[in-house]
Parts: sequence; C-alpha cells; structure tokens
Amino acid sequence: MRRFGRSVSCALLVAALWTINVRGFQHEHADYLPLSKAELGKPFHLKFIGEFDSEHPIRTARIGPSGAQLRFTDQRSVMITGRDSAGKQWSVESWVGMLNSGSLYVGDLDANGIADAVLIVSTGGNGLAPSSHIKTIMFDSSGRPVFFEADGYFRAEPDGIAELVDMDGDTRAELVHMNFDDGYWITNVYKAINARWQKIAGRLGRRDFPLFTRFTYRPNHTAVSPKRGRHPFGPDLSDNAPRLTGRLVSYEWANVEQSGNILLNLKRANGKTVDCRPDSWYSSFAVAIDGKQGRRIASLGSSDDSVRSLLNEIVAKRYDVSLFGQRISNSCSPELLWASPRGH
Repeated sequence: MRRFGRSVSCALLVAALWTINVRGFQHEHADYLPLSKAELGKPFHLKFIGEFDSEHPIRTARIGPSGAQLRFTDQRSVMITGRDSAGKQWSVESWVGMLNSGSLYVGDLDANGIADAVLIVSTGGNGLAPSSHIKTIMFDSSGRPVFFEADGYFRAEPDGIAELVDMDGDTRAELVHMNFDDGYWITNVYKAINARWQKIAGRLGRRDFPLFTRFTYRPNHTAVSPKRGRHPFGPDLSDNAPRLTGRLVSYEWANVEQSGNILLNLKRANGKTVDCRPDSWYSSFAVAIDGKQGRRIASLGSSDDSVRSLLNEIVAKRYDVSLFGQRISNSCSPELLWASPRGH
C-alpha cells in the first residue's frame, strides 16, 4: 500500500482496524477461491523464524550461501545483507508494512539447494484493500538474491503461508495470488523457478490459469468466463522474463506521499524512448544493480535515498536495464528494474 498517512492519528486508526482486518476480510477472498483442496496440492513447508519489529528485531537468518544479517535502517525499513558464493556482498532493503513489523520464514522455494527468505507484513488495509504483502528473497546459482514482492490477502500460519503451495508435487513453490477487478476475483499462480517467479498462463495441475470468479454476496467458488463488456485485469508481478530492455536515460522522482508515480525514461536498442511509471500505490516496485562487486536491491517503500541513489548510478553509468512485470493494464508499469554494467 502507499506510504501516505503516517501521522499518529492514522497509526492509531490502522492499529484499531488491524484486529478486525486479520479476523475478517483478509479471509474473505478464500470464499471466492475456485480451487479445491486437492487442486491446491500440499502446503509448501516453511520454517517459522519469528515475528519482528524495530524494538524486537531478528538479527540473523540462515539464508543464502553463508547466512544473512538483518537490521532496521529506520522505523519502516529493514536491511538484509550477506555474501554470495564468491564472497561478494549483497543487500536487500525493503519496507516492513504500515505496522512496522512482520513475520519471517525460511525455506527453499525453488528447490535449488539454497535456503530462501519469506517475509509477510501488514498493509493495515481494510475493505477490498490487500491486507498484506509477501516478500521473497530467493538465491540464484551465484548465491545472489532476487527480490520479489506481491500484495494480497496472504495468511501467515505456523508452518508457512496459506497461499504458498506445491500444486504439482515437484517440490517447488507456487504462489496463489488473488486480486479483485471489474466485478471479478482473479486467481493467478506464480511458480518459483531458478530464483524467479514465473506467472502461469495455461495449464498447471488440473486447471488453466487465470481463473475468474464472479463477486457475489455469498461464498462462490465457481470459475466462469467474464461477461461481454467486462475486462477484469490481474497484474503481472513476474520477474522471470523482461518486458522491455534498454538504457535508463533519466527519471523524475514523484512525491509518493501525494499519489504520484516515478517516471522512468527508457531508451530502447532501436533508439526509441519509452516512458514507464511504476505504480507507487503498492510500494512494491524495486530497483536492483547487479555488478562485479555484488548486488544491491531496494524497494520503493524503503528509504527514498536508497532507491534514488541506485537510479542515479544507473543513469550516470549508463547501465543496461531490464524491466519486469506490468502492474496496470495497457501501460508500462514495471515491478522491477534490473540494471547491470555492460558486459556483466
């Protein structure tokens, strides 16, 4: 969710709504899930490390090739650092939700033998607003992190996240993601493959995705085709294949406290330029620089200085850039900007 309204009065309101939200609407989406227990498959087992906030931090986690350290950079962001398989340093900085706290789990999501991190944090939202964000840090073959974030109605449980499952029994995780648009609940599935999340378009297990469930005033699990004139849209949060590549020529920093979006100006290989606007409402857009000395990642919800510093370096040093995901229909609205020096 957007990072506006962090005043004391808003914080008190959020805290008051949280108990209602956890026990109420965040489970309502399950009333529209068009998948049976058998179709969902087995829950993906994760080890629960603990709940954390700035006053009760978790300082270390056994993830990546050699473990990681965690520290709060301020009241809203956590910095996770470690070293890759070659001893090069990596870092991931991300926000920790409207309540400045979260839960940490560990497990090998993509079954590549390296332990990954899963964090779930509250948005403090109510009504149709997503109740939580799930953040994953998976590690590629070099032992470097790949950060992913999705908003939704995720339910933390003692041995994992209810929406993280193994639908096809291949020991790799699938993330069941639901969003509401144009009168329908939309169910998409993402699969963990080689440290990245691939959005399934077509058959997985017993179903073809995406699935659509008509909103009603009582539980409804029947998948249907949208009616003529309806165009329900589910965002593409995947990070396995770039939608655009080129060079970041410039950017305009937006006042995300006032509903603005960052403007990215990308120059393609054919010389044409494209304007892209990551949707800051969800604070899930991330910037990554992958270089010879390591990998640095920061999400929009963390320190503005951290994100802007990465963008400034990308522009100044003319890094190659790839954009992943699409948040808004018919718009260049990436979820991840991935940059690396030419030839790296």
